[in-house]
Amino acid sequence: MFKKWLFMLLILLSTASYATNIYDPKVFNWRFYLDANPDLMAKGLLTEADAQTHWSVNGINEGRQAVASFHSKQYLDKYADVAAAYGSKNYAAAISHYLQYGYNEGRIGYFQQGGNTPGQANTIVTYGQLTISNRSGPETANTFYVSASEIVAGAIDSIYWNNKEFINSHDHGRQLQYAWQYGTSFNNSTYAFTTQYGECFNPTEAGSAADSTGWATSSILNSYSYNSTSFTTNDNPAYWIAPNSPCGVPLPYTSPTSGDTLIKNVSIASGPYKLIRLNTTVTSGPGKLGPTAYEAPTIYIASDLNEMHSFDPSSGALDPIAISTTQNPTCNNPAGNTLWPNLKGCVIDWPVIATTSDRTYAIGLVAIPNNSNNTYKYGFFYVDSQTMPINAESSAKLSAYVYSPWTGTQQFLTYVAVGTFTDVQQALMHAYQQHP
Repeated sequence: MFKKWLFMLLILLSTASYATNIYDPKVFNWRFYLDANPDLMAKGLLTEADAQTHWSVNGINEGRQAVASFHSKQYLDKYADVAAAYGSKNYAAAISHYLQYGYNEGRIGYFQQGGNTPGQANTIVTYGQLTISNRSGPETANTFYVSASEIVAGAIDSIYWNNKEFINSHDHGRQLQYAWQYGTSFNNSTYAFTTQYGECFNPTEAGSAADSTGWATSSILNSYSYNSTSFTTNDNPAYWIAPNSPCGVPLPYTSPTSGDTLIKNVSIASGPYKLIRLNTTVTSGPGKLGPTAYEAPTIYIASDLNEMHSFDPSSGALDPIAISTTQNPTCNNPAGNTLWPNLKGCVIDWPVIATTSDRTYAIGLVAIPNNSNNTYKYGFFYVDSQTMPINAESSAKLSAYVYSPWTGTQQFLTYVAVGTFTDVQQALMHAYQQHP
């Protein structure tokens, strides 16, 4: 009892001491905070300083979530003793308790299972977000977190490791998500995919361009379930361009929702690597014909991950010419240099790893070929850090592209790895060779 009252007194009287802790990476990450609270970016809050100010003045007392691994609302709802001691809506006290006691006691700051199926807590509706992790006890240097949100229809909008948020979720076209485009032809030798509709005939998991930066999505999250290490979503993606938008040609749809189905299982792969396994099935709705280009998936990432390297996943060998911001990208196909403006990206044969310049943080993906009729390629886009500010708007991008000669049902197996540059290279090589 004495410990409780002493702690309450410290909260009330020692505001200077308290303030030094509110930006602790166990409870706050500026990019996650802006990604998870789109009303802030809509108000023009884009920088780390903007996020810190809003968090300290408003966000804490409003019970907002500021990092994947902790949410004050979930923490109080999960631990009745903390809520009884400090109040069920005392979010500042919840943060302080977690930092001073809960973390060292091995308490976990979010619910580890739930869903919207009968008998399960509807966590993603109640709190807006679900989180899985490789954590089985106290945090270690290897612990990482993966989250998905209701506002992006279950798309992955956070991957967090070692105090770093990897995903940029600025609007409904970003995140780590699946999208596909219906076309008219594909040339396997030049990689030229053609479509008369541009990005209009383009189902997108997280939502449409009209959703912009906001809380709502035009995609429909039909159902989801999750436990501590995996989750599954069933989604009807929206078309990226709404049916009443001009696209230059009459559109073959009248509804903003595509009628296609995306069923995605995301799990933490077993073993020592920080490796995420995505097993996904896409089923086209009625009337869809012709070749299809899938982003399976695409990943919009923090813009300081802007040095790109391709590698051979069968051997781990790096491309002899690294793709980086200090030189023009070298692409092994004639179409590559025309696919992105200003020679900032292209489509290549080998997977790509995006890393910070010091290689402390990196992310990459590798698709496992499972259909001999399909063509598997990789794409990237990097940020010119000399001309673009590092803020919540700017992104780099990685993609696994799968080109199919027909529509119907397609299954994709892809691995995403995070860690240091060496970690990611080793993890993706392991996944490609073993694909557990």
